[in-house]
Amino acid sequence: MIRWCLVSVLVLCLVLFRPVPLGAQVPRPADSVAREHAPPPLDSALAARGRELADQYGCRACHTYKASEPKAMGPSLNGIFQRRDSAYLDQKLAEPQFDNAKSLMPKLPLTASERRAIVEFLKTLN
Repeated sequence: MIRWCLVSVLVLCLVLFRPVPLGAQVPRPADSVAREHAPPPLDSALAARGRELADQYGCRACHTYKASEPKAMGPSLNGIFQRRDSAYLDQKLAEPQFDNAKSLMPKLPLTASERRAIVEFLKTLN
């Protein structure tokens, strides 16, 4: 009797919780796909403060803000949110060499709220 119950539970689990074959795409709800590609919400006052800080610290000396500007020493910040997320950018501002020990980006004396403002400004560059 116990063996029959265990076999029944095992069969039921296999039917309900079928493993997904390797390489198969698992369908996602439509709202999660839309959220993934939606631009992040923007706080315009914070973004304006971020632009002031970026100008104050001379970010444009090494980075371009628009695709139409000539190439600079550092990577272009135009469309940065298509390549990176807020957490990465915040960490890059806090510790510029965290992902590349040879990075020439200087470590700036930014507070967490100043980094947040600059990241918000970067959202406007597309």
